[in-house]
Amino acid sequence: MRYNLYRNMVMDKEDDVEWITVRGRHIPIKKGQSKEDAINEAFGNKEEGGQKKLDKKESSGKVYKNTMKKVREFKAKSDGTYDFNTGKPKDYPDGYSVSFHQNEPDENGKWKSDYGRYTEEDYDKNVSEMVKESGGELNIGYFSGTPEVSVWVKGIKEAKKLMKKHNQHSIWDWKAGDVILNPYYDPKKNPMKE
Repeated sequence: MRYNLYRNMVMDKEDDVEWITVRGRHIPIKKGQSKEDAINEAFGNKEEGGQKKLDKKESSGKVYKNTMKKVREFKAKSDGTYDFNTGKPKDYPDGYSVSFHQNEPDENGKWKSDYGRYTEEDYDKNVSEMVKESGGELNIGYFSGTPEVSVWVKGIKEAKKLMKKHNQHSIWDWKAGDVILNPYYDPKKNPMKE
């Protein structure tokens, strides 16, 4: 009885609530609350070093399949960043894009192929792990003739950590509109096309 009374009182107060759907969930936006605050509250986002991360429950469940096939479909696109799900061009006011992508080296450490070191399963596993690890947004980046998965993250600390861990040549700084080079990059392990 006490629950029903409380429930009715809450329902009456919620007449001023606006509802939106995010990732399949209905999110209430209370009077005076921004959409971003409502989404952060609903998904339990935490600030960690300037990087918004999904809580473990939210970020750990997504497993990506057939990602290499999807990435290869972007071969005919022009340079840029594209939404992984819709294929539409993406643009961010800030944050950083980083990839795990490793080009295959030949016996001399020169570029041999874009995807030779990956099986479909390897690529899926790397995509799933990077999204889980970073809590970032999954995209497809196309630069210099090679499409690859990239993850957008808010914080520079997280982006640099991922860049170093995955031996990437650079990361893309959206606000500056330029690359940030990796001083630890080993070109013999992840060679660039010449």
